Amino acid sequence: MRLFSLLNRVRSDEQLQPALRRPKNVARVFAAAAVLAALVVLTAPQFQVALVQFREGRPMTRTVVAQFPVEDPVRTAARLRESLAAVGKVYQYDPYDPVVRDLIAKDLEKIVQLTDRFERDNEGKPLQDRASYAKLSNDIREGIRVNLSSSTLQALSGEIRSARFIPLLSEMYRDLYKRWVIVEPTYADDWETKQVRAVAVSGQQMLSPPPEPAKTLVYPIQARERLRKNYLSNFYPLPEARNARVVSEALHELALALVRTNLTYRPDLTQERRDRTRAGLKPVYFQRGETIISRGDIPTDAQIKVLEDYNRRIRAFRLLRFGGYLVLTLGMVSFLVLYAHRFRPMVRFRTSSIVLIGIPLLVVLFVGRVAVILLGERYGDETGYLFPTALIGLLGVILMDTEIAIFHVLMASVLVGLATNMSFDYMIPALFGGMAAVASAYRLRERGQLFRAAIYVAAANIVSIGVLHFIEDPTDVYLGAVAWGTMNAALSYLLATGMVPLFESVFGITTDLKLLELTGGHHPLLLELEEKAAGSYQHSLNVAKLAEAAADAIGANYLLVRAGAFFHDIGKAIKPRYFSENQISPEERRTHDKLTPFMSCLIIRNHVKDGIELARQHGLPEKVIEFIPQHHGTCLIKYFYYEAVREYEESESAEPVRQSDFRYPGPKPQSIEAAIVMLADSVEAIATSRLTRPNVDADDIRRLVIDAIQDKFSDGQMDDCHLTLRQLHDIRESMVRTLIGRFHHRIDYPSPVAVPAKKLERESAAA
Repeated sequence: MRLFSLLNRVRSDEQLQPALRRPKNVARVFAAAAVLAALVVLTAPQFQVALVQFREGRPMTRTVVAQFPVEDPVRTAARLRESLAAVGKVYQYDPYDPVVRDLIAKDLEKIVQLTDRFERDNEGKPLQDRASYAKLSNDIREGIRVNLSSSTLQALSGEIRSARFIPLLSEMYRDLYKRWVIVEPTYADDWETKQVRAVAVSGQQMLSPPPEPAKTLVYPIQARERLRKNYLSNFYPLPEARNARVVSEALHELALALVRTNLTYRPDLTQERRDRTRAGLKPVYFQRGETIISRGDIPTDAQIKVLEDYNRRIRAFRLLRFGGYLVLTLGMVSFLVLYAHRFRPMVRFRTSSIVLIGIPLLVVLFVGRVAVILLGERYGDETGYLFPTALIGLLGVILMDTEIAIFHVLMASVLVGLATNMSFDYMIPALFGGMAAVASAYRLRERGQLFRAAIYVAAANIVSIGVLHFIEDPTDVYLGAVAWGTMNAALSYLLATGMVPLFESVFGITTDLKLLELTGGHHPLLLELEEKAAGSYQHSLNVAKLAEAAADAIGANYLLVRAGAFFHDIGKAIKPRYFSENQISPEERRTHDKLTPFMSCLIIRNHVKDGIELARQHGLPEKVIEFIPQHHGTCLIKYFYYEAVREYEESESAEPVRQSDFRYPGPKPQSIEAAIVMLADSVEAIATSRLTRPNVDADDIRRLVIDAIQDKFSDGQMDDCHLTLRQLHDIRESMVRTLIGRFHHRIDYPSPVAVPAKKLERESAAA
């Protein structure tokens, strides 16, 4: 007793309830996570993108075809070389504008300054010999990096300060630079091969088309030669020159020494343009379906890099795709769970519900995957028609209900589409086949009807596959639709036939087919009840008739109601003589006279506990066992309660009679089906007791049914189920019709009249 008391305290302690529920919650979360992960693995087509196996120096064992874009470094490098070649080199082009003019003018000015300083330093000394100007030549060479001989400096010492000398020399340079592009010999080949793509004008970052290569002079040889032939030959010495020939030669040397390049290479601008080109270059990819390397080829270093990069991308591709498919699958499952929670409260977040929803989806995806792997090489993409989505429709209707089955089929069709690379060619037949299964299995009441449902599924598959191919090519009739549609339906039928008993036995799922078997009349418990308590057995049959018609009237599961009505009183088989319907002889009717009302009530209540024990011993489904306590709810056992009250009043006992001691333990009906059986049980018992006259009036039947239903309603027995007033009205009218049919009026048949013997002899003689 202490142990039971401790357990009761633990169950009632609110602080300990979360700890007790934690293992169940962990199991639910684990089951949901496992099912979700399995769905994603089977849905994501990552099996179609396997890692490439290769070894350096060994030939490839298979041809590698890109399943998604991967960079080709060889073609990318070739494109980069072409792009950089197209960029060319950037040169700074300075014609004879202020920049070049200022440079020449500064050099001349520097020469004049050095010459003046030299003469001042040597004032009064004889400077007629060339050796005297050697130091001046060295100073000029160090100052402006121009080589002028001593004789030249000596010859030009007077002329260089002339007012006309520098303007004439500048005019010659201006014409030279306007007509010719002078370039360093290092970059002369760039002009000949047209590598110069742009030039900077006057040192600015502004690009323009380059000059024509034909107008180019290589510095210094070609530039000086052109200057000597075209310009200096026509450049006459100043009239006041003392020695014209010597001055002319000196002038030639000075002019040639001062000539400069007006086109110079700019490596900074060239590198900048190349960097921009390299940054904007788009890599070349192996596109989907393009061969990376063929079977038997030995991979080169570049191909090895491609294959290594391809494997890295496959791993990243799998991870990212897994995440995307996880989000999509989780979203679809969430919609289904939310719908079930809102409109189908019986489908709660339990491990059994998770398994019930998840396993059919996993089986469909797994079977389809296996079919694609085994038959894909031979039949190609058409093996995608073998995803048996109709299995979802069949199992959904049999194991749950029609609306959940429809949502289940929709989700399965989307998953099939995801598993086949977003292909409508497979998703639409999956949807049509699944919906055909739901429609054809809606009234499934026998296992043999599964075959008929499979025929409808095959027809839906054939039509949908054929129409899709017709839309793609109206000139071609696709006869393969018959084969694939029939194979899909046959596969769904075989799987459904095998999985329904599995769900029934292993997971304890009560299907309509199971209920049909239970109510066939040959169950051992029913035979035992018929043998030991014939009255209770007959009562159960009458209750089943009332309840089944009422359930059908409001759209409830009449098979579940029938099964619940058949087995609701099986506990009476333990002590049948204590129940009035089984009492035949007067002695049996006085059984309770020897007992106190409390003891009689205890025996009556115990038939609920005995019935539950018997049901579990014989392996009845839990959904049927629930009818045994719920069909009585917490109703009052009125007869013995009033007997106890009468005895209490007569004996004037000090201990009052508590009504709770004469009520059934409950629970109250938790479902509409259990409530229907409760009402049918009460109506049948009252009708059998009261309607004993030969002729029963319909108004009496209606009044009896109304009173019985009102009594249960007023007692609060309907509080925990979802019956509406409209449904109660339909239940009442159905029960009235059933009882009228049961107690219908029949005419009195006359008894046979005795005929005198002499009269019979006369009639015989006359004949």
